[in-house]
Amino acid sequence: MFLFGGGSMRTRLLMVSLVLVGTGVWMILPTWNARNQETISVGRLYQGKKPASSWVKVDGRLLWDEAAIEENKYGSVTAYFVPLVPQTWEQGQAVNVFVRVRESDADDLAEFATIDGLIQPMGLPLDLRMMFDAEGPTPSSDAVYIHHGTNPKMQRQFAQVVIAIGFAGIGGFFVMGRVRKDAADTTYHSQAQPRKLGDPSRADPVLEQKRRQQDQERDAAVAQWMRERGIKCDDHPQQDADQILRNPAAAG
Repeated sequence: MFLFGGGSMRTRLLMVSLVLVGTGVWMILPTWNARNQETISVGRLYQGKKPASSWVKVDGRLLWDEAAIEENKYGSVTAYFVPLVPQTWEQGQAVNVFVRVRESDADDLAEFATIDGLIQPMGLPLDLRMMFDAEGPTPSSDAVYIHHGTNPKMQRQFAQVVIAIGFAGIGGFFVMGRVRKDAADTTYHSQAQPRKLGDPSRADPVLEQKRRQQDQERDAAVAQWMRERGIKCDDHPQQDADQILRNPAAAG
């Protein structure tokens, strides 16, 4: 729910991308040593013999009556998990091989069939092991788990595409972060306006009071100087007081 409904878009992108990378790695693991297909008897698998390649072809007996099923959210069967045993197997014995068969492939497999697929590196999933432990037949501790009908070359190519999309999403995560940073910097500089030096909000109150007092004293001195010389203040309405003090002759 968090991946699609919570967090920012950038965070969701990162989470989905990491899931894609993880899924791609999980898919590519069984194909790691599946360059060549190996034919092995189910009897050898029951003896604990491991094939050199994870891409195998195995003949054996499928216990359809003991199979577990996988359903989608609509209740339709999508796959079967079927024990695969040798002809000499008897009820009550542990099962060393389990096969996942897609529902679309089930009709092509009779009781005695050839399984063609990939051995999964992590073995029988925990939920299936618990289910078979409870309802039988009991899985062996090192049970082999095969996905029937899986082509390693096609799975490897698909996994590489999924991983590439995931890494592209991670790259997008960092690009979005950079764009947001640049946008924030641009907004700050475009909105921040330097204050003028004469802006009252920049003045120190004490210094401002002292400046006003000095201005008043200067104005008083200029007015007295003009009165002593018989100069009317209105004669020089636009003339700066500092200029009069500096150049009395010009003012007369």
